Amino acid sequence: MVILDKDLPPGPITRVMQDVTVRRPALPVLLATRSADEESLTLGMQVGARGVLAYPFVLAEVNDSLVRATEWGERMQEVLAGGSGADVIEGGVTSFAGSKGGVGTTAIATHLGWQLASGHREKKVVLVDVDLEKGDVSSYVDLNYRVSIVDLAKIADDITDRIVRDTVAVHDSGLHILPAPIDVRDVDAVTASAIRAILSQLRSMYDIVLVDAGSNVTPAQAAAIEMSDHVVQVVTTDVPSLRAARRQAQAWSDLGVRNPSDVQVLVNKFSRDSEIQQSTIDRLVLGRRIETLIPDLGRGLEASVNTRTPGHNVPKAWRRSLKALSQEAEIMIEPVSETKPTRKLLSRPRPAKAESGQVALETVGILPITVMFLLVLWQVLGLALSFVWAGHAANAAAREASLGATQSQVRQAALDAVPSGVRSGVTVHTAGSQVEVKVKVAPVGSGSSVSDVGVARSVVKEPRG
Repeated sequence: MVILDKDLPPGPITRVMQDVTVRRPALPVLLATRSADEESLTLGMQVGARGVLAYPFVLAEVNDSLVRATEWGERMQEVLAGGSGADVIEGGVTSFAGSKGGVGTTAIATHLGWQLASGHREKKVVLVDVDLEKGDVSSYVDLNYRVSIVDLAKIADDITDRIVRDTVAVHDSGLHILPAPIDVRDVDAVTASAIRAILSQLRSMYDIVLVDAGSNVTPAQAAAIEMSDHVVQVVTTDVPSLRAARRQAQAWSDLGVRNPSDVQVLVNKFSRDSEIQQSTIDRLVLGRRIETLIPDLGRGLEASVNTRTPGHNVPKAWRRSLKALSQEAEIMIEPVSETKPTRKLLSRPRPAKAESGQVALETVGILPITVMFLLVLWQVLGLALSFVWAGHAANAAAREASLGATQSQVRQAALDAVPSGVRSGVTVHTAGSQVEVKVKVAPVGSGSSVSDVGVARSVVKEPRG
C-alpha cells in the first residue's frame, strides 16, 4: 500500500499516481490531505485513490480505510494473477549503462531499438539518449531533428502526450528517438526530476522505453537507473571494464538508486580466446551476468555504423544475440512457436541384384586403408584433445595465479580442469608472469616414447576485494 501526500513535491501528484498505477495496477493508494474538502475528494477520484485521509487523523477512520484498501488490493491481485499468470514485467523502461566508454552501449541500445521497432510494428518503441554530454545515438541512425530532451526538460511539470509527440523524432523503421542535447551548454537544464517526469510520461505512451544512460554516474543517469524496470550494464572482457563496472554498481548502491543484485551484466565483444572467461567475470562484477554473450565481430558492424543504417549488412550472429538479449532481459518476450515438421527425403528402392561377391572383394580391398585412416585420425584426435586440455588447464592456472593463489593451488586448479585419466601426465610450471602447462601424449605405434604438448598463458595480477 502507498499513502501519498496531496502536497508531495516536486510536480503535480497526478503524475506520481499515474506512474504508480502503471507499474503496479493492483497496488492500493490512499490520498492524505489537510482537509477533506470537495477539491481533495475530486482529486482522489481523478488519481484513482481507494480512500482519502484528512488531517487530523482519526485512528478508527484510518484503520477502516486501510482494511478496505487492503481487501481491494488482494482481490485485484487475484484477478490479475488469474488473467495473465505472468510474474515478470515485459517492456517498461530498460536502461543500458556502459561500465566505461567504448564498450558498445550506444550501438547495442540503438540496434536493439531499431530491431524491435522494425520487427514488431504493433509495438511502440522509443529510445532516449540520457548520455547528456557525449550522447551520439544520432550517429548510429540516419535521423534529422531540431529538438532534443532539453525541450521536454524545460517544461517537465507540464508534459503532455501531444508535447511528447511533437518533440520525439521518428525514424523510418518506426523507432521514436529522443536525442541528447544539441548544445552542451543546455545540459544543466536536464535535471534528475525532469528525467523522472519524462520517463514517467514515456512509460504511459510507449510499450518499450530504451534508455542509453552512458557510463558516467550523474544525477540524470541515477534518476534513469532508479526509474527503470530493467538495468543492463554492458562490459567487455578486460580488467579495466570489469573494475569500472564494479565501481559503477557500488555507486548506484551508495546513492540508493539500484541494488547491485538487480543489475543485469551483459558481456559484449566476447571471444573464447580471451584470458577472462565467464567464471572470472562472475567473480569480479556485482550484478547478475546475462547468459547471452555478444561475440566479438571485429569489423562486422563497420558498414552499418558508417552508413548509419542499423540493418545494413550486419552479421547474423549480431541479430541473434540482440534477439536473445531482448528475451533474457525480459524486454520483449515472444511466444515459442511450434516446431514445424521437417520433410523427410525419400530415396528410391535400389533393385535387388546378386552383388554379394563384388561387395566382399571391395570390402577386403579398402579394409587396410580404412584401418590406417582410423589410426591417423585417432592420433590427430589425441593431439587435439591434448592441446584443448592443456589450454583449459593453463587458463584455470592463470586465473588462480592472477588472484594471488599459492603454487599448490595453481597446480590443483590446472588438474581440476582436465579429466582424471590425464592428470598423471600434467605438469605445471610458474615463472614470473607466465604459467605453462604440459600434457603428455603417447603417439600410436611409438612404443613407450611420450611427447609433451605445452600451452603457456600470461598472468595479470588482480587485487582481491
